[in-house]
Amino acid sequence: MGSPGGSAPAEGRGLIDYYTGEFGTKFLEELEKRISDGNFGEVLKDFESPPSAGNGRGAGMGMGGMAGMPGMAGGMPGMPGMGGPGGPGGAGGAASSKEPKGIMPGLVILGLGNKDTLEKKAKDQNLDLMFIFEVTVKQSLKTEIVNNTSVLKLYGVQKPGESQKPGEVIFTSAAMNAVGITKAREKLKDKDPVDVEVERVMNILEKGAGEGKGAFVVSNMPPLQPEHAMQRVTRITASAEQEPLAHLVEIRAFKAMRLITDKQYQDGMKGLIGPERAEALLKSDKEDDRKAVLANAKLLPRTTGKR
Repeated sequence: MGSPGGSAPAEGRGLIDYYTGEFGTKFLEELEKRISDGNFGEVLKDFESPPSAGNGRGAGMGMGGMAGMPGMAGGMPGMPGMGGPGGPGGAGGAASSKEPKGIMPGLVILGLGNKDTLEKKAKDQNLDLMFIFEVTVKQSLKTEIVNNTSVLKLYGVQKPGESQKPGEVIFTSAAMNAVGITKAREKLKDKDPVDVEVERVMNILEKGAGEGKGAFVVSNMPPLQPEHAMQRVTRITASAEQEPLAHLVEIRAFKAMRLITDKQYQDGMKGLIGPERAEALLKSDKEDDRKAVLANAKLLPRTTGKR
């Protein structure tokens, strides 16, 4: 699995390799592969990574990023000077290891620290997901062998599902113990334990974590239903931050698509511009008359003669 030794790297990819070893490295590779395959959208797939992203690749070789998607973080409970979730803030190692490091657009190494500190960084980066590696490193006093154990946790930074709350743990991997993995690999019939855990977290991203906890990959939008349109009309007419002209066009589109009734359309207009103006607009059969009503409601600029 690889235990930390020497000075921690300053760039993002190096931090993952240094603190999490093979588990983190394989996880990052699989995540990048799915991004480059377009699992998170064709636009993000084709988005070129800037040369300064700290991803170890030369200029012009950037991979597609995922705007506002996963962040990664490393913490090391049990290592002097470094804190994991619930412990002191990250310190030690590379001087800049606490600052976010870009891997590609939207894929960021958040650094070292406790869960709350890292979650704040993830929100500041507008990320949707946060992966935290909790790494414990111990050295045997008898054999002087260094053994580390890594656990990967997935958090939803935004609201990932109807039954989930922001900051809730969505997935926790099995503990990846270096000695245990070595022993498991001696049994050739068993599937590689690192590959198994990486595949498990990728399945969560692609298939979801159960009822109400949807997947995080891009999929086709479901067809708009009348109840969805009516919920939207109710929401925008009750909002304190209305954009009346834009919202009038929106509910007019719902009516044209036959997602709301004539009465629902009329009630929506009254909620946006008031009953009197709505009645005048509904009775207007000429374009100029409709423009006059909208201009009177200060939704259109008043026209003046040319000088």
